[in-house]
Amino acid sequence: MFELGTGIQISSFSGKASVNGLGYVPTHELAPVYTLMGSLNFPLKMLKEELYFGINPNLGLGYSYGNFQTTAPVYVTLKYGTTSSRESKTRCGFGLGAGGYVSAFYTLLTTDYGDLVNYSSAYVAPSVMAEFSINTNRRGVFQIRTDFTPVTIQKSDKFIGNIGQYNLRLMRTF
Repeated sequence: MFELGTGIQISSFSGKASVNGLGYVPTHELAPVYTLMGSLNFPLKMLKEELYFGINPNLGLGYSYGNFQTTAPVYVTLKYGTTSSRESKTRCGFGLGAGGYVSAFYTLLTTDYGDLVNYSSAYVAPSVMAEFSINTNRRGVFQIRTDFTPVTIQKSDKFIGNIGQYNLRLMRTF
């Protein structure tokens, strides 16, 4: 099944950013990005009626006020009910997933003193996902999905500190 959606992705930066001539300056920034996400759902094994084990690769692109981000999370999933498989006859369902998250981004960090710092990086991190889905019959199947990195990513280059990732999306299944 193919899923397409949109949402908000928030990266949190807590640490110090390198400012030319000033050394490292403290920064605590939330960088929201509005995303477009495509996803494939591959049910691999039926465990019980309406309960499937599967794989869910995703690809997302995001932009907001000078922030760009590309993400590619891949999850091993356990889904029940709607969106667990094409054969599902239930009106609603839910899913849980765990896997890895690849992200590359460019952002403008604002330091605690008001300096702007151009920062780009990439990382790989573990990620967990939860979703709730509902079949509206006439308009199709919709999902509310959230995922996040359960550990902060530590960087030590132009930015020294921790990066966290939080996402909330509304998806539609085709």
